[in-house]
Amino acid sequence: MFMVMAGVVPGSVGGWYLLRKRTLKTVKYIAGICLVFFGLAMMPGF
Repeated sequence: MFMVMAGVVPGSVGGWYLLRKRTLKTVKYIAGICLVFFGLAMMPGF
């Protein structure tokens, strides 16, 4: 549980800094690419 919390805080802060000045269209585009990537990674069983 501690490992999850240790990853959530830096990820949230880092994401806030990276996405702070992005438009909603850009955020949706990035989220879509991530979903496709994770979907393709799950197909062979990763």
